[in-house]
Amino acid sequence: MEKLPYFWTRETLSSILGREEYLGHTVNLRTRKKSYKDKRKVDNPKEDWLIFKNTHEAIIDQETFDIVQKMRSHKRSNKRYKNRIGHENLFAGLVFCGTCGRKHYFCPQEKNGLNHDHYKCSGYRKPIDGCENPHYIQKSALIEIVSDKLRQTIQEIHFDKEAFLKKLEQQSQAQFTRDNKRQRQQLEKDEYRSKEIDRIIQKLYEDNLLGKISDERFVKLSQTYEEEQQQLQSSISDLTEKLAKQEEDNLNISKFMARISKYTELPDLTVEIVNELIDKIVIYKPTGTKRNRIIQIDIYYNFIGKLNNEKSESDELTR
Repeated sequence: MEKLPYFWTRETLSSILGREEYLGHTVNLRTRKKSYKDKRKVDNPKEDWLIFKNTHEAIIDQETFDIVQKMRSHKRSNKRYKNRIGHENLFAGLVFCGTCGRKHYFCPQEKNGLNHDHYKCSGYRKPIDGCENPHYIQKSALIEIVSDKLRQTIQEIHFDKEAFLKKLEQQSQAQFTRDNKRQRQQLEKDEYRSKEIDRIIQKLYEDNLLGKISDERFVKLSQTYEEEQQQLQSSISDLTEKLAKQEEDNLNISKFMARISKYTELPDLTVEIVNELIDKIVIYKPTGTKRNRIIQIDIYYNFIGKLNNEKSESDELTR
């Protein structure tokens, strides 16, 4: 067995990959001691950390760090096929069911020396709220389909980059206009109702002071309105965050173009390429029978989502 000169184990590397200090940040309060008597350290939840950003020079950019965290968050190995060449979980955490929305399980399999790795819906055959169809697809078929779609996109960009950018901007603007209008209307409605509840509670308080309503009635009514207001504040916070994200999405087209423009040709798919370019892959229930069987596969790219011109795939590859 080869010596480890610095004793860098898997755990050491995993810890290094997750440290935000390499982004140029200072992170305090990761741990605490139980008491002044008990000196043992206890890990604090991440929300209790104190993070001071940009306190020193970064050695990795935020984009690369985020890709690595995405890759680390998904289970990749199967005990039986761990470290066996050809049985890598290339699309770990990225494949979803188009019917129930659950993730697909990766099922490595080998029969008579042939690779039968495949993905299927994790909700299939569950006794409660199970999915009606396994949405089965072979890994080799999924690799071929994803590779073809990525190559088509890369070729389209290199053939006419300006036309591709224009298409992305039109697609983004159409989605932005629909969602933005609906969410802004809901935000205005919630904010108006929240202010209205403040006035109602103030009026109740005055009526209680004047003896128009009893203390018990005041407590009951004010509690009901306060619960409604809490729900509204939660909705307002969510909508504000979504609207801010939509504004940010206009910048995401350039981020996607920067990533995909690195590839003039697509080499064999790797975990790094897949996670750099793809956000998720959605597998729908097949339609038709035998040779007329069609399965819809939607690829959602990082930053820009699904491209509108992508088509369903014939199931000849997936059987």
